Amino acid sequence: RDKQAVVAFDQAQTSCGSKKEEEMVILNVGLTRGRALQRLMRYREAMDQFRYLGQLNIQLKQYKDGIEASIASATCALRCEDILQAISILQKTFDAVQVELIENEIAMRAYSDLCGMLGTVLWMTSLNGTAIGAKDDRRKIIKLLKSGSKYSYLYRWLEFLASRNHITPSLPGSKVESTGGINIVDAVFCDDENYSNFSDLSSINVSAFDEPQSIMLDNKLMLHHLLSSRNNALSFWPLGFNLPLEADKFSEVTHKLDKRRKMNRHWILKDPVGYGS
Repeated sequence: RDKQAVVAFDQAQTSCGSKKEEEMVILNVGLTRGRALQRLMRYREAMDQFRYLGQLNIQLKQYKDGIEASIASATCALRCEDILQAISILQKTFDAVQVELIENEIAMRAYSDLCGMLGTVLWMTSLNGTAIGAKDDRRKIIKLLKSGSKYSYLYRWLEFLASRNHITPSLPGSKVESTGGINIVDAVFCDDENYSNFSDLSSINVSAFDEPQSIMLDNKLMLHHLLSSRNNALSFWPLGFNLPLEADKFSEVTHKLDKRRKMNRHWILKDPVGYGS
C-alpha cells in the first residue's frame, strides 16, 4: 500500500499546473508521502520530502508542522548515518523559527523537541571527536538540551548526563570524565512527578537515536540473509527465497517437495520492508 500511495502522490504532484499548486499538494500530502517512504526505508527520499515540507511550513509561519517535518527529515538523515546532514537540517530550522511568534503549547512542545534533538546530535559529534568541543559549544549543547527537557524525560536525562560530563578532545578520540555517581530517578523526575512515567524513557528505543544498523532487523531481506548464512540456520530460521532473484531456486525446491508429497507446507509472500522508523 505504501508503494501505491507514493505513486499516487507523485501523480498528483506532476499534474499540478503551477509552482503554487505543487506547493499546496506538498503541504496537504507531503507528510503522508514522507511517512510512506520512511516505512519503505527509502530514507534519502523521505529526508528530502520532509525537509522541503519543513521549509514550506516555516516560511508560512506554521511552526508546529514545519518543526515536526524537519525533525522527521533529520531522523531519516541519522538512519543514513549522516549526522552532519541532520545537524544542518535542525540548525537551519532552529535559526528560522521566531520563538516569540509561537503562541500555543503544542507548537512550543515541537520547538522543545527541536532544541533537544539539535543539542543531542551536537553532543554526539563532540563525543565522537568530530566537533571542536570549545566551551561555547558545550554551553550551547547544555542550553539546547535544557530547552528540550521541558517536556521530554529523554532530553532531561541527556541534559543531566551532558552537564555532569567534561569532554576533553584527545587523540585518537575523546575522553569522557564523569563527575560522581548518577541517580536516574533524581536526574529525571521532580519531587511532584509520578515515577510510573519512567517508562517514557523507553522511547529512546524508537527514537531518532536508535542504532542505524537496526535496519537489518527492519528489512526482511537483510535479516533473512544475515540469519540464513549460518550453518545451522534451518534449525531456527524458516526456508525462504528472495523473489524474483531466486525464483529458479524456489521452483526447484517446490518441485522436489511436490515429488516427495510434502507440499502441505504453507508459503508466505512478504514485502521486504514496511516497518521503517
